[in-house]
Amino acid sequence: MLTLSRRLAIALLCSLLATVLCSPAFGAAADQTVTYTKDIAPILFANCTSCHRPGDIGPMSLLTYQEVRPWVKSIQRAVVVDRVMPPWHSIEPAGTFANDRRLSEEEIQTIAQWASSGAPEGAAGDMPSTPVYNDSWRLGEPDLVLEYDPVEVAGDGPDSFHNLIRTADFGGEDKWVEAIEVLPGDRRVVHHVIVISLETLQNSTGNGVQGWLAGWAAGLDPIRFPSGTARLIKDGTQIVANLHYHPSGEAATDVTRVGFHFSDRKDLREVRNHWVMNSSFEIPAGDPNHEATASYTFGKDTDIYVVAPHMHYRGKDMKMWLELPDGSTRHLIDVPGYDFNWQTFYEFPEPVRAPAGTTIQVLGHWNNSAENPANPDPTKTVVFGPQSYDEMFIGILDIADAPTAGGL
Repeated sequence: MLTLSRRLAIALLCSLLATVLCSPAFGAAADQTVTYTKDIAPILFANCTSCHRPGDIGPMSLLTYQEVRPWVKSIQRAVVVDRVMPPWHSIEPAGTFANDRRLSEEEIQTIAQWASSGAPEGAAGDMPSTPVYNDSWRLGEPDLVLEYDPVEVAGDGPDSFHNLIRTADFGGEDKWVEAIEVLPGDRRVVHHVIVISLETLQNSTGNGVQGWLAGWAAGLDPIRFPSGTARLIKDGTQIVANLHYHPSGEAATDVTRVGFHFSDRKDLREVRNHWVMNSSFEIPAGDPNHEATASYTFGKDTDIYVVAPHMHYRGKDMKMWLELPDGSTRHLIDVPGYDFNWQTFYEFPEPVRAPAGTTIQVLGHWNNSAENPANPDPTKTVVFGPQSYDEMFIGILDIADAPTAGGL
């Protein structure tokens, strides 16, 4: 038999439950249905359809409910379970990098709830406007456009690689370039484009190679240099477009263009691309975890704006950190699951200061075994080389000399 105190406790609990269950807030939450038109389309439009649309690199279009519905389970796995889409490979907390593409926890749970409830479409009146994408210059018409020779890409077969050269004719004067945009002619077959100043590359000495001006890969935005900085490019510089093509199943012709936006400001600091690299490695055939390191010591106070790991198909992981003159360390980036298909440049919200005497350390590993599904040939010993089936080990930085007291 229940004691009086227990009966009173149960009665009080039932009363509280009745109050909560009947409250407007609880009823709204219980009755609220997550739908494609109201909840999911806005997430996809903001984060996915720039690549997942007709004629772009995504393997399926996600612009309509009819296109999305067959892929619900795949989206649920990629976004909710594995969290590999949108692609983002660093493990630093949200806010560490200004261009973080990861969905919020709320967005992830919204997709999970929608998929688990049968992926309802929802009311047509809730559907947001379908985004309109500009497949031409996203930053507006450039001040100078370099157009490279057409490249014929077979419908199938191995990947192909090309180094095409154009000369930057600036009319006799060097230019401060505040933005660079790479515009592939056929995004279905262009794996990536690296734009290099041949003169700067050839004049680089020792560890600290320079020359990388800009690049393009799936999901990479046009390059805008931070406020108060710009690339300085000399008139007559030979600009190399290093192009990697991946067959799409249909023959294609690509004509890639590179657009330069100039600045008239005279008070700019030069932002330079800087490679902290190791080119003397030898990766044994079948080695699942071959390690490499690289380092560089800054001779003057330096601001770091961007970091990016660069390896090829066998790349497994890379991390970078600073060792400061006072003996302390500062973590920069950790990419434990490197993926050559996504050439992400990680942008700091504010530049990271490296005082003179600071050493940047780079540590990484390759998987040259048959367990790596991307490995072109696990029976081959691999060394440094320019083609994607070779390997590289580069910690890429965008840096500028720190401002001096009282001015630039």
